[in-house]
Amino acid sequence: MFHGDILTWITQLRNRVERNELAGHSPIDFGYGTTVPAERAVRTMLDTLSDLDGRRTRRHEWPAVMTRRLDLLKEFRRVREQIG
Repeated sequence: MFHGDILTWITQLRNRVERNELAGHSPIDFGYGTTVPAERAVRTMLDTLSDLDGRRTRRHEWPAVMTRRLDLLKEFRRVREQIG
């Protein structure tokens, strides 16, 4: 999946959250025995992504912020595999 594909899917995911479609969905498995209710996990991830995208980053902070954003996009891909 290309970077643009996951961003498009995230936009669709935001709409699904607004329509409350994830309320009854089975928990998301993040590995290592960690499962989180789908709606809570997705809302937290979307909030984190918004924070990272809206952050005014100093030049020396940029690598850490971009690494965190890319890691988060990987987690979104994992979520996509589980909830479609």
